[in-house]
Amino acid sequence: MITLSTNVSVPDSTDPTELSDRDLTRAVAECALRERVALATLLEHLGEFDARGLHAPAGFDQPYKYLIFTFGWSPSWAWKRLSAARTCRRFPALLDAVRSGELNLSAVCMLASVVTEENLERVLVEATRLTRYEL
Repeated sequence: MITLSTNVSVPDSTDPTELSDRDLTRAVAECALRERVALATLLEHLGEFDARGLHAPAGFDQPYKYLIFTFGWSPSWAWKRLSAARTCRRFPALLDAVRSGELNLSAVCMLASVVTEENLERVLVEATRLTRYEL
């Protein structure tokens, strides 16, 4: 496993064809870290957006439709992110697990139907770094 700092040092404009194998491997890992952090941030903000019903002033009867038409997301992308955002809003500890890479988006969606306040800690421990199939 590659250990990464939270200080991402690869500029967005770096041409991957000009990187050494070592630097390219590190750049891919750092981009993955950035993506996890961005996903957790998106889920947090999307959860609040949904809770406030901000899709309605934009002319949409459902937040799901807002995400599809405003951002051009596929229905599955929109549904997964909305479902995960709602779950993370109920259980903010899941955001930290996404941010750290302990849980992925699919895992959060799958856990939505089973996680409770009473079992949250145990579920987080048992689900850490499991694939969708392992869950």
